[in-house]
Amino acid sequence: MDPQTPLDPQPPDLMSRTPGVLPPPPGQNAAASHAGSPPPLHPMAASWRKPWSPAVDVLGRVTVGLLAATIVAHLANVWFDLRGLTMLERGDVDGLVALAARADLMPALLVASYVATAIVFVSWLGFVWRSDRSDPGQQRLRGGLAVGGWFIPVANLVLGGKALTQLWHGVDAARARDLSTPRGLLGTPPLIMLWWIGWLLMALANVINRDADRRLDAASGADEVLGAVETSLTVDAWTSGITAGTGAVLIVVVLGVMAMARR
Repeated sequence: MDPQTPLDPQPPDLMSRTPGVLPPPPGQNAAASHAGSPPPLHPMAASWRKPWSPAVDVLGRVTVGLLAATIVAHLANVWFDLRGLTMLERGDVDGLVALAARADLMPALLVASYVATAIVFVSWLGFVWRSDRSDPGQQRLRGGLAVGGWFIPVANLVLGGKALTQLWHGVDAARARDLSTPRGLLGTPPLIMLWWIGWLLMALANVINRDADRRLDAASGADEVLGAVETSLTVDAWTSGITAGTGAVLIVVVLGVMAMARR
């Protein structure tokens, strides 16, 4: 090499020196290298997203199991109510009193199953919400409100549906990013809308049920007591039936989120 020949500061462009081949426009190589890569995460994702843990999937299965147990308990309560209405129509007061004694633990069982299921469910929702299997770009609620909002009276009627909707879209968006699958339309999914309607009906039925219980406690005459018992049993049966149906829809929602989060 001639020591006086200056070195080329840039490497030769082989494509530009190949006859018949034009060099690519500036920036095309960089764009091509990222063409097949998934879109980047939301800017907040790196700061507070947690890696997916198999324990979250186990917690989802426990949630489904508790929901199923709650459904069975409410269906059993419906059976007791319908049995009591049949005895009331027959005038079997003694049988009705015996049935009430057998079902004496049913209210406590329903409350215990509801509380346990609610705690496990919102815990599972919170873990999925903060994991890297959910895109924060689809989340408008803060994580604390998405979890704690379920325990705020009246507000949970709206916040619960919003949290489920945003969780669904967040997991769906993360799956689309990771697996390059097409995404569906945004908005409230029909399945969650069905659950939301049941959730509102369940809240309304509980209000009517408490009012029927107060009327039963305030009843004095024999005819008034029997009428209040019939009303209470009827409303209680409807309340448990709506709760069981809403729980069944929620099981499908949880299974859907688990399926989308699974890789």
